[in-house]
This record gives sequence, C-alpha cells and structure tokens, in this order.
Amino acid sequence: MDHPKGTMIVEAKVLFGLQQGSYEELLQALDQAVAENQEMFGASDSVLFASFPKYIVVMNEGGQFFKVAFENKDGVVVLGESKTIDVSVLSEDELASMAVDKYFDGGSLAESLREIVKLRRNPIAESPLEKVEQSLLKLFSGGQIWRKHISEKREQVGRFAWDANFGKLEIDIRPVFGELIDEDELDEDSREQVVESLLALEGRLHSRLTSVQEAYEKYQRETSDMRDDEADSLLSQFESFAMNYIDHLAEISSFVSRSVQESNEGCIICAAFVHDEVAKRFKELELGGRFVRKISSQFTQ
Repeated sequence: MDHPKGTMIVEAKVLFGLQQGSYEELLQALDQAVAENQEMFGASDSVLFASFPKYIVVMNEGGQFFKVAFENKDGVVVLGESKTIDVSVLSEDELASMAVDKYFDGGSLAESLREIVKLRRNPIAESPLEKVEQSLLKLFSGGQIWRKHISEKREQVGRFAWDANFGKLEIDIRPVFGELIDEDELDEDSREQVVESLLALEGRLHSRLTSVQEAYEKYQRETSDMRDDEADSLLSQFESFAMNYIDHLAEISSFVSRSVQESNEGCIICAAFVHDEVAKRFKELELGGRFVRKISSQFTQ
C-alpha cells in the first residue's frame, strides 16, 4: 500500500511497547476493570470518573459515586470493595442555568456527565498527600528505556557497573518514614528529620546527575568522529539508554528539589512520602548512573 510522501508509519506492536508500564496503560486497565465489574456499582452504565494512586472513583447511571481501592498486579487491575460516596450533584435546573441542558437532548445520564465533568460542583477534593501520590505516579512512569534495561538485566548491569573508580556501591539512601507517613501530625524533631533526609537525597541526586552528564558529554566529544553506519548503529543503542536516563533523573531531581522548597511551609508528610518513594528506587537510579559512566569511560580513557 502506498503512503503519502513524508508520512510516518509506526507498527502497532511498537506503539504498544512504548506504552507498556505507562500511566496511560494503567488508565486503560482501570477503565476496563470498571466495565467488567458493573455489578459492583448497581447500574449497567457505570464509568470511571477519577483515578488516584490507590483508588478510583466511579459514577453510575443514577448519579451515584463510588470509591474503590485497587491493586495493579503486573498490569492486571484488581478492584477491592466499593463504597458509596455522598456527593452533591447538579440539578436539572442548575444545568439549564449554566446553558448545558443541551447535553440532555438525548443519551444517558452517564454520557451527559462525561460532557460536563469539568463543570461539576463539589469535586472530590484531593488532599495534599493524594496530589503528591498522583504526581509521583506520573513521574515514575517515565524512564521507560533505561528502567526496562535495568529491570531485565539487573545482575549483569550490577556486575558490569561496579568499579572502584566510581566509589563504593553502598546504598545508604533507604525508605525510613513508613510509620510517620500514617500519622496526622509530626513533632518538631520528626519534621527536622524529614527535611534533613530530603536535603541529603536532593544532594545525592544532584551530584549523581552532574557526574553522569559530565561523563556522557565527554563521551559525545570523543565519539564525534566515529559516526560511520556500523559504529552509529551500536552507539545509538547506548545513547538512547543514556539520554533517557539523564532526562528522567533530571525530572526526579527537580521534583525532589521542589519538595524541599515546599517542605518548610507545606505538607511535611508529603515530603516524607516523596523521600521514601524516591529512596525505594535509589539503587535502580544508582545502577543506571554507573552504567552510563562506565560505558562512557570506555571511550574517554
């Protein structure tokens, strides 16, 4: 089949691969789970209304809202018990006064509500912690290329990336605030501990980002005259990994820096949560950085 000149054709399986593990893939799985479990919501036309890191909100044909916890098990969404939420909704008179009664010319209530979702009153408010959870979910859905490589070949990468020249591979950044996160308020000592730990994490991330960027930039200078077709094919695989890692690490580092700035007057529980969620992934981040630096050094010695 002929395609217009300049048209880019991408295979469906390639697009599917790019989306694997993404926030969009999770949303699709959540939407499908709602569609397959209509009986939980007392109506045959219930729809996904809002999604959060640990639960979703569903509305049914009768205008009822439900809060449902879920688990994401390797891409398979498992819904928990649904609980009715008492939410004030727009009356038909209110809708008419807002010039949106045209949406009721035909179709179901659920379809109409999809159209006016941005006009809803009394939205289900997100707490500061829920907003942070949502932001982290999006943040850690990035880095597809480098995370996939580390995940699939963690042991080999670990052995290869170990090098005394890069310092001892000692992961001293760990989650430590699990119990504090469940508390409503923190005493002054706990607040200071959270801020101090988050500052230390910020420093480590910034230091790692700087060292990897410098190593990769030096590699680029050294390989600028090696770009024949064969060499380019091999080098481009490493470069895709390196650039994806650096971009993702920069996002994570910036996010932590913003959390440090907000911790003074903002939600200290949020700061503790950010610390622990990043700390859970610190070993993975360290391995990725060492891998980039080790490969880069092979061309610059």
